[in-house]
Amino acid sequence: MKNKLITLLITGPLISSSFLSMASEVPSKESFNKRCMDAWQSIKAGDREALFAELPPKLQNWNEGKTAWKQVDKAIKDYKEDWDETKLASLTITQVKNHGDGSYSSTGLQDSVRKRRAKFYPEATREYIVYYSFKLEKGLHQKSCVFLELDNQWYMYHNFI
Repeated sequence: MKNKLITLLITGPLISSSFLSMASEVPSKESFNKRCMDAWQSIKAGDREALFAELPPKLQNWNEGKTAWKQVDKAIKDYKEDWDETKLASLTITQVKNHGDGSYSSTGLQDSVRKRRAKFYPEATREYIVYYSFKLEKGLHQKSCVFLELDNQWYMYHNFI
């Protein structure tokens, strides 16, 4: 009995911490879609505070928040320089992204956090991507909203556009 108890004490925390992070509920697809579209509306409206609130606390706090505010301002500036009502009106959520080389990615929970994003957020446990498209004169263009799970909460990756 004593050996079984020692085994439980040794392996318990190792198993439970990873199990708990995997057991957290993933919000609905509609919830992620709405957050993505709300971010676009915030960018269009120049609502800096709403965009800042979507970012991970690590980025909000790092360098006294200066880097996070730069990302927010960049998204708003890029929108004002490169977007018009036609593009935003044609924005739609899509189920897949065509990479142009015959490969595709699906909207939804990903198998793992991509290396580039994991470099900035090594504590991220999962990644959810919402692909969207919009019409340009030369055809359909695709981008994505990326959400990372950090401490059982979902935040937007810092590249909004």
